[in-house]
Amino acid sequence: MKLIYGLIIVTAVNNITKDKTRLKKEIGGLLMDRNYVIVCNRHKGIGNSTLLFWGSYTEDEAARRSFGGYTSDINMCEKYTLKEIEKEKFPIYGRDCNYDNFRKFDDFAIEIKRLKRLGRPMLVYYI
Repeated sequence: MKLIYGLIIVTAVNNITKDKTRLKKEIGGLLMDRNYVIVCNRHKGIGNSTLLFWGSYTEDEAARRSFGGYTSDINMCEKYTLKEIEKEKFPIYGRDCNYDNFRKFDDFAIEIKRLKRLGRPMLVYYI
């Protein structure tokens, strides 16, 4: 009987740990969703009409986000949380900059869903 109780306790602890991880993500709400990309205005993308994004994509559980390198591929660039963007002090489109002045910033963060507002074509792959 002791062994069975031990297995039940271990299973319960594992489930609690998984729930804590899930709750941490949920408690942060939008702060924990990786909905942002950083756009670089200092350099040009592959073509004149493409945007240049920061970083190389990392998994959600990665210890650190990628803040180096550039790509014009939205699928390969790094995605950031609002909290990560604020920590690194990037201007945020819609709050610190807007359509009229975003070109004045060397780099700025923008929600992925707002990229179309910039009037640039966006390459998206569907798998």
